[in-house]
Amino acid sequence: MKIFKVACFLLFPFWVIAQFPSLQTTPAQDSVDAEQDSLLRVPDLGLDTINFHYFYPHNPEEEYPYIDTFLNNFQDYHPARQADFDYANTVNLGSSNNPLFYQPRFHQGLEVGFHQYDLYNIDLKTFPYYRLRKSFTNLMFTQGSQQQDTYFKAQFSRNFANRINLSIDYKRINHLGKFTNQKAEDTALGIGLWYRSPNNRYEGFLTYISNAIFMQDNGGVDLDAVNDANLEEPFSVPFNIEDGDAMTDQTSRGVSYQHHYRLNPDRDSVIRKRAFAFSHLINFHIDKYKFSDVTPDSNYYEALQIDNRGLRYFIRDRVLENTFTLNTYKLQNNNGSRSKKQRDFFEVGLHHELHDLRLEPIDTFVQNLYLNGRWNFSPGERLRLNTYAHLGLAGNAGDYRLSGDLFFDFKKVGQLKLKVINQLFAPSLVQYRFYVAQEESWNRDFNKTFETSLALTYALPKQRFEVSGQYHLLTNYIYFDSLAQPQQIGAAMNVGQLILKKDFHLWKFHLKNTFILQEVSQSELRLPTFYSSHSLYYQGKIFKRVLDVQLGFDFHFNNPYSGDTYQPLIGQFHNQNDIRIETYPDIDVFLNFKVNWFRFFLKMENAYNFFSKDFYYQTAGYPMPFHTLRFGVSWQFID
Repeated sequence: MKIFKVACFLLFPFWVIAQFPSLQTTPAQDSVDAEQDSLLRVPDLGLDTINFHYFYPHNPEEEYPYIDTFLNNFQDYHPARQADFDYANTVNLGSSNNPLFYQPRFHQGLEVGFHQYDLYNIDLKTFPYYRLRKSFTNLMFTQGSQQQDTYFKAQFSRNFANRINLSIDYKRINHLGKFTNQKAEDTALGIGLWYRSPNNRYEGFLTYISNAIFMQDNGGVDLDAVNDANLEEPFSVPFNIEDGDAMTDQTSRGVSYQHHYRLNPDRDSVIRKRAFAFSHLINFHIDKYKFSDVTPDSNYYEALQIDNRGLRYFIRDRVLENTFTLNTYKLQNNNGSRSKKQRDFFEVGLHHELHDLRLEPIDTFVQNLYLNGRWNFSPGERLRLNTYAHLGLAGNAGDYRLSGDLFFDFKKVGQLKLKVINQLFAPSLVQYRFYVAQEESWNRDFNKTFETSLALTYALPKQRFEVSGQYHLLTNYIYFDSLAQPQQIGAAMNVGQLILKKDFHLWKFHLKNTFILQEVSQSELRLPTFYSSHSLYYQGKIFKRVLDVQLGFDFHFNNPYSGDTYQPLIGQFHNQNDIRIETYPDIDVFLNFKVNWFRFFLKMENAYNFFSKDFYYQTAGYPMPFHTLRFGVSWQFID
């Protein structure tokens, strides 16, 4: 009888819903994303922690404290500067991004292959839910020198009657751009409802995610037409696409329901017995990708110009996902914090995807089936082990991923973190097959890519010191060449990386430093060999010790290298041989202050432009804006 009830809950999730009574967050663990599968990203309890916690629906019994980051890096509003490592972008907020530091991606099932706007989107896998007693609101707004240069973010969570919680995450970018034809409108919205039964046996999460990207592309600066006269004003700088007809439009909207049925719910908060649970996730989303240029210039698009009357692609991917899992776990008796922590967690399951794919002019169905597994072990704060694995079955047989994170805390001796990833994955759709103006541009028979990554980190938290070494080995690496055509390297490619972080503190002055050395064995992957980031500032209290203040500047620096450029028609960064990204002192001067839960920053971006009129590139051909003044405010409410 009990098995029958469990089957009803798993097979009819929306019937269950009908029975209901009427920040920057840290990414989830390794079962969801490569960038989220590292223990390096699990947050530590800070001094300014607000008294509530957040978690992710795939494992609601593992919680993280919500951390108030005080003023640290508050001026870094741009998502490209909020990631673990910096990204290069094509000029303005809301534009395309490309990582400056190689890191492995998570691969499972069919990938369309557009990642240039990932930093602006809300992802189902990292959408947080909050365990709190009072409602929570977090608002942030920033504006540049123009009214059409704004970025607004809002997070909200509140409990309602009948054990229901509402969570909302919203982001909106509206940017006209400093140069011509650079308009960006990006909107991301996540809404979640969380229900718990009175006996804690059943738990359900209904989540709606919507991401909409609109970008006007100018194709980069036309260097042959640049002269002293048109460099006087940003809007007079000549670009390759002058008519403003090149438009990129990407949308993704979907609804999911994840629920857990526990066979033996733990009602006693002191006795932590082993729990067993069934879980099911159903997720339906529609992803659309579109580009059009009705007046294309063959001198710019070159081999991609299939039709002089106009260039266009349209891809629609309707996806139905189902994931069934069995898991068992045991909570820690006393983990030193008020958040729930699991002593161990073991899970096995099946993940199925059905893709209804339209490429214009063809339609096709693709199915993916994977066997997934996880085992995490954390007897205390001094030792953590997280592992994850999946194996492709049926049509994508042979694809797999194995990953593991190990953390040791040796107290005064330091902390050691080890991360290992080994995976085999198929090319993305854009890499092996692409249509423009309903004509096939390419259809390549690429081999699967094999990747092995090792990362070792040693840290001395009290000394504010950290050193990391990473090694990545890739076979059959796929890239886009100088003609924006996909190519594959048959030989093995090696990427070696060394990262040093050291913070200095003298009286009220702080100096934060990050140094990165990066060596790539093949020239097809073009990244800076040396990159460093620094922040020097004064921090103290003024006005009778009521106002917290930071005053200083950020400095970013890289060696000269032949970086990639961006082709909006295919939505990819690709090799080029015409422009060398030179060393440029990227300096931002900032002022931060905080009063209670209110924060404010004032920032002069690209301050070195006062002394030099040279173009500053992060992406070849796309000059960064001239110096500009920006302000931002943030306010948190707990009612």
